[in-house]
Amino acid sequence: MRPSTCLLFPLFALGLVAAEPEKKSEKVTKAEVEAVVATPLTDEQKNALTAIDARIVGLEAIVAKVDDADYKDDCQKAVADLKKRRKALETTYDQGLSEALMHSVISRYQVVALWLTPPRLPAPPGFVPVAKPAPKKGAGSSDNAPGTY
Repeated sequence: MRPSTCLLFPLFALGLVAAEPEKKSEKVTKAEVEAVVATPLTDEQKNALTAIDARIVGLEAIVAKVDDADYKDDCQKAVADLKKRRKALETTYDQGLSEALMHSVISRYQVVALWLTPPRLPAPPGFVPVAKPAPKKGAGSSDNAPGTY
């Protein structure tokens, strides 16, 4: 090894050690991140978020009708996750994520609605449907005109 390189290594090591204490804490507060990242939403973006909110409210209303405790709990957890995803869109709006969230909300609504519908079962063997009686016509009907049978 040459004598000049032998001197450079310790100096290089001292330079690294001396530079470390000068580093400031790189922790950034959440408020600083939101101040930098948050951009004002356009009217179109606000309308999209409003539409998502309306569908989430509809989903919550239909989930309230579920009578099975386990399934209702699962649905409420899913709604909470959808709300969390929607809240994230307020700070960093992304059109693709917005459309995916809308699709998720609509899909979940349809699944819960299908779960609530009564099952379609075939008629039992030997079942004969009863004909509905015809509605009675009132006295003011044109069919009861005098001279008609």
